[in-house]
Amino acid sequence: MLSGSTGRFNILGLVGIVICLLAFVVLSNIAAFRVVGVVILFHAAYVLVTRSVPVAIKGRPTSFYLTGTSAVLLGIFLVVVGVLLISYPGEASRILSTTPSN
Repeated sequence: MLSGSTGRFNILGLVGIVICLLAFVVLSNIAAFRVVGVVILFHAAYVLVTRSVPVAIKGRPTSFYLTGTSAVLLGIFLVVVGVLLISYPGEASRILSTTPSN
């Protein structure tokens, strides 16, 4: 990938993280988990379209890329996780939160 597009997708990733954090601050846990599910679906779509996932340790250059079948399987897994978070946010809240949900 070109360095310019990598920077653009790093910014999109940060925007996704900020959206998720704001959702937990502003919305209830149930609604926030739905927002996280939608963000995961957008990331899954990106993975399925590009069929490439860089793997690296933070602060170091990319070690390798998951490509082809492994990237598609990861994308499908992300779709499943996103759909589950959107469909069952109460369950996700009970399992993943430290505070009980209503």
